[in-house]
Amino acid sequence: MSKAKPFWVREATHRDRFALLDLSGDYFREAALPIPFDPAHVSMTICEFTSAPDRLALVLEISGRVSGFLFAGIYISPLAPVLVAQELAWWVDPGARGRSARAMIPAYEAWARSQGCNLISVAGRCDPRLARFYRANGYAPIEDHFMKELS
Repeated sequence: MSKAKPFWVREATHRDRFALLDLSGDYFREAALPIPFDPAHVSMTICEFTSAPDRLALVLEISGRVSGFLFAGIYISPLAPVLVAQELAWWVDPGARGRSARAMIPAYEAWARSQGCNLISVAGRCDPRLARFYRANGYAPIEDHFMKELS
């Protein structure tokens, strides 16, 4: 029987930027987003999310290697004066998914609480397994988002 690899979830630092950029490229490829992967733009986003007080960049580190990320930010709802934490992107290398990836959600929730958020939001790509995971962790579906590429 193989031993579980040691992992930990922590806030990203400036030193993680190249690993985050590499993983972001993998995220774009897997998600098949209708937008191009622009390394310079993503690099600026990574810098923002690793330094701004109302932004969060979590990393999943397994055996000393950054294997996943979760980016989130805080905003005031346009519908009510409440603070909302909203996940922008969450991606974990396929070989690292499972128990270690699930550990990122409590870290995200703890950060949102520490920031005084009233609500927390996550997103997914219409995957029933992910929907079950979110529901099992207390999240309820609110609405579906759809996107269309305009030419």
